[in-house]
Amino acid sequence: MFAFFYKIMYNNGGHLIDTGNEDFCMRIGFTQGDPADCDFRQQIVTLTATGVDRLFLEETAVPGTIGNQLHEMLDSLQADDVVVIPSLAALSASNTQLIELIDQIYQKNAVLDVLDLRTFQQNTTLKMQRILTATVLESLRYAQKMERKRRREQQRKVIISAQAAGRYRGKQLEYSDTAPDPKKREIYHQIVSLLQATPRVGVSEIMHRTGVARQTVYNIKHRLEKK
Repeated sequence: MFAFFYKIMYNNGGHLIDTGNEDFCMRIGFTQGDPADCDFRQQIVTLTATGVDRLFLEETAVPGTIGNQLHEMLDSLQADDVVVIPSLAALSASNTQLIELIDQIYQKNAVLDVLDLRTFQQNTTLKMQRILTATVLESLRYAQKMERKRRREQQRKVIISAQAAGRYRGKQLEYSDTAPDPKKREIYHQIVSLLQATPRVGVSEIMHRTGVARQTVYNIKHRLEKK
């Protein structure tokens, strides 16, 4: 992976001026991609044209990689700085990683300016960009939550279908009379005997005698009560 960092210099009356003033909020550009990719080169041109004060470029053939330049960009952020990116994908293609990165930006009281989202271009004040950054973050979190819900529902339907066809028996219990490990089968029978003993043996004593966790004893106890 190759990476480098540019400070954009503007021509003012024939003099080159470094606009990267550390004492004021800054527009900080970032993107990543393969230097041989025309799209990556065009993103650099676009970011430069927006008037960024600093431009961090992550040269990588594997998009979504968190490299040194991304870390340096995040570390350099100050309150009210504006992180200018061509698209959300310029930060990461992973939704989970994208949420983490935007949250880091937001927690530093910096904001996003996403060039391919029209809403950002129509609302250029810092206050509105802060609201939009929070909205993007919450939207991504909601999308992630709904995707997890969809996958769980899909998995539930597959399990129900497999159960109906007799192909699914559920997760194998670690401690039971059918446990694959003969030692754990033996411990299971020992716990059952202690739970059914007279006088009653307490859970703590059973834990001490068998060496299993308290929850394991309770799980077996509950299964016996359901029979």
